[in-house]
Amino acid sequence: MPLKDQLSEDLKDAMRASDDVRKTTLRAVIAEIKKSEVPQVAEHRIGAGDSWRSVAAKHGADASKLAASYGVAVEDPIPERDEDSQPITKLVVPLPLPPVNDEAVQTILAKQVKQRRDSIDAFEKAGRQDLVDKEAAELRVLEAYMPARMPRDEIAAEARAVIAEVGASGLGDKGKVMSALMPRLAGRAEGRTINEVVTELLTSA
Repeated sequence: MPLKDQLSEDLKDAMRASDDVRKTTLRAVIAEIKKSEVPQVAEHRIGAGDSWRSVAAKHGADASKLAASYGVAVEDPIPERDEDSQPITKLVVPLPLPPVNDEAVQTILAKQVKQRRDSIDAFEKAGRQDLVDKEAAELRVLEAYMPARMPRDEIAAEARAVIAEVGASGLGDKGKVMSALMPRLAGRAEGRTINEVVTELLTSA
């Protein structure tokens, strides 16, 4: 069963069991998943030589859908004026929705886990044990859906592979390494640990 569906089923179970902690936690995750499914758009300022296909390609959109949203076919030129005879200087481009697969849900879960851990740290410093306990209970619910954490040596192996792929030779290339490595390890390792490992490897490179 896809993880997204599993979360929904588990929410139903939590509601039947009147498990308030699981209900609150799972609802928060599902709300974030739904946010990721809301269609997004981009604004494109029309330039010389623009066509439906070139604009769509720039934004990773569908040219036919973009043209259809303005009431024309993809073979037609971009109109100069709208229905009210106002000049069209920008196009609103419907962006494709990323797939909400298990990997995407794991990324959302990882963010929720990080939020709880950050909150626990803050509440501990403030001496709010009641809130620490609440966040810790929600954290335990979330961690049940997270894959087993990678050992540090496995993180290092993945990092070395990425360092070789991007040709990183020092700390100045850390951004390139992190941007390529983080998606690979999403949900399997903490960002803090990944950052430490990459820093160590690039420092000794």
